[in-house]
Amino acid sequence: MGVFAIDKGAYSVLSADDQRVVREVMGRYVQQLDHEAREDNRKAADVLAKSGLTTVTVKDADLEGWRKTIESIHPQLRARPDIDAALFDKLLAMLADYRRAHP
Repeated sequence: MGVFAIDKGAYSVLSADDQRVVREVMGRYVQQLDHEAREDNRKAADVLAKSGLTTVTVKDADLEGWRKTIESIHPQLRARPDIDAALFDKLLAMLADYRRAHP
């Protein structure tokens, strides 16, 4: 999970043209980061596979159980001193919104 953000106050003082430029440039930058992250993940998966790691696909029937297991550690993650609890909550809310829109 990751976020690339600009403070709303800083963004709001920009002119409409500058806001458009920021959206366009950040949009391209984020697309590039997504592409690079996917490529890095693919390369890492290849290295792990060559090291003997076996990839297991989660069956649809098991997906809810996996989610519950992962979600059970959210309180521990949220309580960590290096994690902003409010931001963590916001990210989880955004993930829930996404999942509702893309079942």
